[in-house]
Amino acid sequence: MEIKRQIFHIVCGIIIIALVKAGILSITCLGIIIIIGFIISAIYRKYDIPGIRWFLKHFERKKNMKTFPGKGAIFYLLGCFFALLFFRQDVAFASIMIMALGDSVSTLFSRRYQGKIKHPFSSRKYLEGALMGGLAGFFGAMVFVSPLFAFISSFISMIIEGIDIRLGFTQVDDNLILPIVAGAIITLLEWLF
Repeated sequence: MEIKRQIFHIVCGIIIIALVKAGILSITCLGIIIIIGFIISAIYRKYDIPGIRWFLKHFERKKNMKTFPGKGAIFYLLGCFFALLFFRQDVAFASIMIMALGDSVSTLFSRRYQGKIKHPFSSRKYLEGALMGGLAGFFGAMVFVSPLFAFISSFISMIIEGIDIRLGFTQVDDNLILPIVAGAIITLLEWLF
């Protein structure tokens, strides 16, 4: 199931960028989709929704099914929404690609090759996965920003992605953190250079 989730993760990032670039998906529309997602998640906790059940069965982690069904998809869209809201479009697209490719490749690589070197900021992640994710994010981001900025932002973002950030007892979803961190790094680099 994790392979399906990560492929979906990559494809969604590419589709969102394509739809925004084509003028089909606006930030307002994305915000409405997120609100609808929260509403469907709340309803699904009490009532079964057949089409939603199929989607969650194939793409949602079991731990979220009772407490926050659709959490992964909603936070993914929130990350895209904030990237598009806070940053210039090319920077937002680069940030979304770092999230879509970097996070997915990191997870797939770590699971496939059972990383050997623990991530310095996480007990659950591996440095090899972060480095491979950084490389994948770099290739995706350099389509939209300079290769140097893509390289620096992707690798720093993937290292930061390994930090377990908590608000109270809840861990902040990396789909929300990654595009904001990546966009902020690119913006800072553009300001400095």
